[in-house]
Amino acid sequence: MPSSFEIRDCNGRTLKVGDPVLAGDDAYGMVIEISEPDGDYDDEAGRAVEICPVVVVQFDDHSTDRNSTYNDTQVTWADYPDGPWHSIYVCDDVEKIAEGNS
Repeated sequence: MPSSFEIRDCNGRTLKVGDPVLAGDDAYGMVIEISEPDGDYDDEAGRAVEICPVVVVQFDDHSTDRNSTYNDTQVTWADYPDGPWHSIYVCDDVEKIAEGNS
């Protein structure tokens, strides 16, 4: 697994816990949790699989929404054999509200 990672919204802006966002049906919310990337072994496929982070958003009515991410890390030959030290995950279902635009 990478030694560091970041989560980006649908526009490429870095997300962190506490950020105000638009999610779901364009509802205002706040990022309250970001899980860490993980891995597992898939016995059926016979190989390792990546478990990407999940971004949890809480809305004004206290309901929550779990949003998946995908790995968008650019890997080069210099990253082998250990893989990249920093990974980038994208959450297309969440849009960070820029300061001054809320």
